[in-house]
Amino acid sequence: MLGMEVELVLSRHPIWQSLIEYPPDGIRYKIRSGRFAKIYYRLNNIFPLSNRLVHFCNGAKPLKKRPWVVDCESVKVFFKSYEDLQNPKEVRRVERLLKSDACRKIIPLSYASKRTLQRYLDMPEDKIEVVYPAVPTVAHKRDYTKRKGLNLLFIGGAFEAKGGREVIEAFKILSKNYPDLSLIVRGPVKEEYLRDGVKNLTILGRVPRDELFKIYYPNADIFLLPTYMDTVGYVLLEAMTFGIPIIATKHFAIPELVKDAGLLIDPPTTLWKNDGSYNYEFSKELSGNFPQTVNALVDATISLIDDEDLRRKLGDRGKRIVENGNASIKLRNEKLKKIYEDAIS
Repeated sequence: MLGMEVELVLSRHPIWQSLIEYPPDGIRYKIRSGRFAKIYYRLNNIFPLSNRLVHFCNGAKPLKKRPWVVDCESVKVFFKSYEDLQNPKEVRRVERLLKSDACRKIIPLSYASKRTLQRYLDMPEDKIEVVYPAVPTVAHKRDYTKRKGLNLLFIGGAFEAKGGREVIEAFKILSKNYPDLSLIVRGPVKEEYLRDGVKNLTILGRVPRDELFKIYYPNADIFLLPTYMDTVGYVLLEAMTFGIPIIATKHFAIPELVKDAGLLIDPPTTLWKNDGSYNYEFSKELSGNFPQTVNALVDATISLIDDEDLRRKLGDRGKRIVENGNASIKLRNEKLKKIYEDAIS
């Protein structure tokens, strides 16, 4: 196939930005988004305005007379609320949508995401294909040498749910034995977490993404994300492309994506359970204290601070994963192109 135009209905998250910047070979994307896209596809259900394939990002609109594919972080994107996952009427609605002839493929971003689909929906196996998200590589040579002070980096908006509270508590312990260690946090830190005073801690506000890539990722030595809620943890992939060793939790897709490029610790609670079911006690459990997570973070961080060779090995493995492995643009694009071609054949 020499060339193909696909309508891409974007989600706001930067996960999908690299699709626009690095599309599959021979694929041209026509971008649809916002209120206009909703009106446009409603009109298409009356009379098709085009026969182009549509790729919905992270949730689908009911489109009956055009072929389409949809990717998803989890099954939740097809429901208005987590409670609707237990509503038989809503489940049947979503199953009708995804089993329709117009829906040619469901593309979960991980096998953990696929498990949520299989847990809540009765879907044919051959209609589902996992395609990992990808990040563009960067030309950056990391300095792994043992220096007097190393820089830790945490990036997370939903601060408590992403383990930011435990990161700060762990840093308070670490800084007593490593006075030259520094921590940079991009996220909404509550004053109560800083009550005791924390030296060498920098709290960033709404830093533009370009600044993260120019200043903060290049100068980070260890990336921390002990998250309890992320379905992808895209910042982990971004850190890996800079060769930064990872410390994260064994939650959802993180073990699939990080693999052996980081040290993974057990989370005390998770938004999604290992069987693909939603944890309705998550908010309640999140309000507790997690000293075991703090201790695990301290131990993992010390192992990386004291072992230059381990930092190098993990960082190099991360770069290989995003350059040539499961999270590479090359592999993602090969899979997507095949899915698109099969969808209109």
